Amino acid sequence: MGRTQQLYELQMADLEIDEKTEELARVEERLQEPEWLIEARERLGAQREKDQALRKRQRELEYTSEDLREKIAELDDKLYSGRVRNPKELSGFQQEADALKKQRSKVEDGLLELMLELEEVERECGTELAELDQLEQRWRGEHEQLEAERQRLKQDLARSEARRATLMERIPQSDYRLYTTLRKERAGKAVAKVERSMCAGCRISMSTVEIHRARTSPEPIRCGSCGRILYVT
Repeated sequence: MGRTQQLYELQMADLEIDEKTEELARVEERLQEPEWLIEARERLGAQREKDQALRKRQRELEYTSEDLREKIAELDDKLYSGRVRNPKELSGFQQEADALKKQRSKVEDGLLELMLELEEVERECGTELAELDQLEQRWRGEHEQLEAERQRLKQDLARSEARRATLMERIPQSDYRLYTTLRKERAGKAVAKVERSMCAGCRISMSTVEIHRARTSPEPIRCGSCGRILYVT
């Protein structure tokens, strides 16, 4: 294999490595948990927090209602047990009992409204949970495919890197320095094929003499227009 062909093969390996590296980066980025799944979890979390807050409020109202019931029962006992006979005192107990009953009625109304709201939140939690289950199942399938693609790309990349290492063992340092410089200057393509009497890098026509020289010279020959190393098959 001639020196120019070695550089061309090295370029092919490098281009494959560049391509596979970019593909691998894209796949690994897609392996991160998607935004739509995170948002679904957040929606369910928000509903559950709302559910917990409502249940806490429910317990508070139930405690308040029970406390009022006990106080009302104590007053009713004083009113109807016959132990208290003072009319003024009985009137005060009655007024207090009536006020507590109104207060308890409001608490019970609030508790009823809260329970209706809680039922709605529970339904929404169920809906969000079912949707999340579907999305997680979908993500598991996608993740499995992406992981398989990731492993394939890593294997392809390893093969390209091994081929590159083998080529590097035979390439003179001077040729490699030139190749590296041109790759940086020419958007990753240091070597250009000669196709239809033209440099494939810049599409400038070449004379028969130039093509013959590029084909037969032991040294890498560069395009007079773009400066790339010419490779004639």
